[in-house]
Amino acid sequence: MLSTAGPESDSLYDYEEAIVRVTRSGGFTLRKVLYSVRSHLIRRRLRVRLYDNRLALFLGGTPLLKLPRGRAHLDGRHDQVVN
Repeated sequence: MLSTAGPESDSLYDYEEAIVRVTRSGGFTLRKVLYSVRSHLIRRRLRVRLYDNRLALFLGGTPLLKLPRGRAHLDGRHDQVVN
């Protein structure tokens, strides 16, 4: 079920969740897209809410930041979102 709320809504139904680990280079890969995050998150496990147009990152239950969502290329190549 998808929510009909606005694009910045954190509805219970319009996202998928994943757990990622930030590498020592300050990034993580999710669905063939490399995202960069702040260096103090290196080696941390983050919970990611994957929305249609953005990612919401959490450390435990604490919201950290939102990133624009990247998409892998149609030919299978990876993409990156540098913040």
